[in-house]
Amino acid sequence: MEDQASRLSKLVAEVRSGKPGGRITQSVAPTRAIAVTSGKGGVGKTNMAANLALALAQRKQRVLLLDADLGLANVDIAMCLLPRYNLMHVLQGEMTLEELIVIGPLGVSV
Repeated sequence: MEDQASRLSKLVAEVRSGKPGGRITQSVAPTRAIAVTSGKGGVGKTNMAANLALALAQRKQRVLLLDADLGLANVDIAMCLLPRYNLMHVLQGEMTLEELIVIGPLGVSV
């Protein structure tokens, strides 16, 4: 029985080798995730993450900034955005993550 991880590994191998069986037809650039975290509040995680996102966007990188704090998410304030929805709408099944994304300064997806 093939599990999800095995199928994903096989798909990535097919795409990298250029085999026609891969469902993704264009080259796949590596995706990197950077977590900004701390055990204490008020240390500047949001400012650090927002500024890092903007710096990467200035270097022509595609950036998605996700504030996963369900209680006090405030990256929208740091990026001067007024989103109508939040991550809770996704978790409750009311929206998809793609529908939730807004475009911020320098094209950063938030």
